[in-house]
This record gives sequence, structure tokens and C-alpha cells, in this order.
Amino acid sequence: MYEKIIKGLEANLDICLRSLDTQKKTLEVSKNYITLLEKLAKERSARIIYLKAFTVALQTKIRKLEGEAPLK
Repeated sequence: MYEKIIKGLEANLDICLRSLDTQKKTLEVSKNYITLLEKLAKERSARIIYLKAFTVALQTKIRKLEGEAPLK
């Protein structure tokens, strides 16, 4: 009788350990995904800043060509 209980407990423990392993893998994938999203957000932010500066430079050049005062 005790052997059946022990085997049942061992089976439950094995299921729990496999579930925990799956959860750890899912967590690791999620962390990697978040890291990638943060990297992409930083790159996008840098591109936006660059585009804003480039736009201001173009506007200044256009104003100079048109004879207007440059932007400040």
C-alpha cells in the first residue's frame, strides 16, 4: 500500500519538476524578449532624435537658402 502512495508522490513530484522546468524556460524566453524590446526601443528613440536633428538642420538650410533667419 505504501509503495503505491510513494510511487504516486514520485510521479507528482516528477510532474511538478517538469512544470517548473517549463516555467523557467518560459521565463528565460520572456526575459530575452523584453531585452530585445528594450534594445529596439532605444534604437528607435535614437533614430527619432537623429531624424529630429536632421529635420532641424534641413529647415535651417532651407531658411538660409530662402534668405530667412535660421531656427533657434
